[in-house]
Amino acid sequence: LRLFDGAGPFTVFVPTNRAWYAALARLGVTKEDLFEDPALTEVLLHHASRKELFSENLFFGQKIPTLHVSAPSVSRALRAAENAGMDPSAVSAALTETLEVETFQSAFRKAFFVNGCDVVEKDAQASNGVAHFVDCVMLPPAPQPLPTRRTVAQVIVERFELSIFEQALTGGGL
Repeated sequence: LRLFDGAGPFTVFVPTNRAWYAALARLGVTKEDLFEDPALTEVLLHHASRKELFSENLFFGQKIPTLHVSAPSVSRALRAAENAGMDPSAVSAALTETLEVETFQSAFRKAFFVNGCDVVEKDAQASNGVAHFVDCVMLPPAPQPLPTRRTVAQVIVERFELSIFEQALTGGGL
């Protein structure tokens, strides 16, 4: 929480508890497993931006820069860019991951989606920014793998809609 307690501005797309439980089930891990994984920091930073963006300022196709960067060593990449005579701010922008906004208007509601996640509640204003609540956990592109202890066999057995495939494997001695 210290990250979002300081000076903003921030926009944070906060996954609901239901979104986190769905992600834990999909990954086959416990909260404790997830909290111990260093990749969690990347996932959390992928939900936040250093801009204050209220829903009225969001538009279809908009790219929102996040606090997550894609290079394993940003400082090394920036030094290399400076040594090559490149503008460090341009390199930093190129390394920054973005979220993509989709908007849909109906007679009853204007819906917002960020990276495919439904913004279920918008514009929770704070003194240093704004929070929007989303219905899924957004994973950054090619993150460090999050922990999973399940095997493919366990995934197949756990899913009812895969039971015929499971029976076929068992019947075939595989």
